[in-house]
Amino acid sequence: MGEKINTIWLTQINNMKRLIIITNGTLPVPAVCGGAVEQLTQSIIDENERRHHFDIVVFTSDYKNIKNKQEFYKNSDFFTVKTGCKFYIIKKIYFYILKKIGATKKNAFINEVIKSGVIINEYDFIVVENNPFYILALRETFKKNKILLHLHNDYINVENYHFSKAVIMGADLILTVSKFIKDRVDNVYDKSNTRLLYNGIDIDAFKNNSKNSIFLKKKYNISNELIFLYTGRIEKSKGVHLLIGAFEKLGIQNSKLLIVGDYENSELKDYLLSSAKNNKNIIPVGYVKNNEISDYYHLSDIGVFPSLSNEAFGLTVLEAISSSLPVIISDAGGMQEVIDESCGLIVKKNNELELIKAMVFLASDQELRESMGIKARERSKKFSVGCYNNEFIDFVDEGRE
Repeated sequence: MGEKINTIWLTQINNMKRLIIITNGTLPVPAVCGGAVEQLTQSIIDENERRHHFDIVVFTSDYKNIKNKQEFYKNSDFFTVKTGCKFYIIKKIYFYILKKIGATKKNAFINEVIKSGVIINEYDFIVVENNPFYILALRETFKKNKILLHLHNDYINVENYHFSKAVIMGADLILTVSKFIKDRVDNVYDKSNTRLLYNGIDIDAFKNNSKNSIFLKKKYNISNELIFLYTGRIEKSKGVHLLIGAFEKLGIQNSKLLIVGDYENSELKDYLLSSAKNNKNIIPVGYVKNNEISDYYHLSDIGVFPSLSNEAFGLTVLEAISSSLPVIISDAGGMQEVIDESCGLIVKKNNELELIKAMVFLASDQELRESMGIKARERSKKFSVGCYNNEFIDFVDEGRE
């Protein structure tokens, strides 16, 4: 079901700290299929290649030719669960039924981790990426291991009290991606051991690069227009429909709205395409690859992210400010922690009038936009991948003491 790791990791005797990272089991690591959590996990193992701080084993799902990518790593090894095979799919259904009737805390993926043959008890720390259910299954089997939950979403909260408290009691340390998520965890149990670890990205990947700007301007018929930009999932919860409605009411001459994100299976597909048909200044871009998204930020003047639901963090907002874009966001959870007043405006959730006012305010002052853009880039340095990796290492070291 899984490919065994090299036995050197089981027999090597040295003073190197030994770390197990358990992914969610949905997307692979290295992050060849994308995924925010998977990309952050990859940044940890990439940094560990440059600065050998841990011996790491990563439990991950399978993907075509993934072993070719994994073989480049000298300081990490991989146990790849064959999540696409028929036997695994049958086991997935089997464990789903068992969990529904309360007969197990496991799913098919964590079951493969536990029975993998890796001597997990010999590792200093088990890091679980964003799946609190795995804490319960692991703690049931590994009583003495130190277990860290790296929490990227609002899964642990008072609305789910009994489950949440059990997870908190099972984890030795919980790292949260924002103060918003940390507060949600701490409100469940005042003795929870939580630490704040903001997400990080390669901010240098979002430096100004105009090599594709001529092509994109021609493609979208852009000359000197003011460009509003949204990037992310095309969902009502992200406020995309609110943004389109606000843009239609702006009355700003010589402006366009770019909507970047895969809309093919979106609940808003018909609304988006109909709006674009009726207003040539609304442009549904569709899916853009990660290595090309920077071009769209640098094509634009203002980033707008009017989410209606509480965001755990706000990676797209971070990408925007890393690209020197002033932003407009809603007061939606941890997204507010990414910016400050020097580089962005915050409006109330689901308030079209406030959103319109903020868009008009920034659109009318080019000098202010340029000043905010400079400060946005400076602000983004707080969330660099280097800062993220350094703090991750510190927290793991702290947890081992």
